[in-house]
Amino acid sequence: MTDELMDTQFGGDVKQPGIAKMMQFGAKAEGDQVKMTFGNITVAMDYKDALQFSQWVRMAAKQAKTNAGDQGRIVNVLGVLDDANAG
Repeated sequence: MTDELMDTQFGGDVKQPGIAKMMQFGAKAEGDQVKMTFGNITVAMDYKDALQFSQWVRMAAKQAKTNAGDQGRIVNVLGVLDDANAG
């Protein structure tokens, strides 16, 4: 695994309804650990635990979507380009 891939960070800002401030969030792989940031809190966990956590979040989000009556489909694509300009 290249250093660039290991240093890849995913995240962004979320504006919560009714709250004027933005909350930073993100996840970054560092070695075999995953560091997740929510606002000013950072949590590190083993990659296996992070994979399990991600599934719990996904299942809860799908249930919340159903509870909200949202029947639409969402397509998410995630990619990490490595050496895209090499040639």
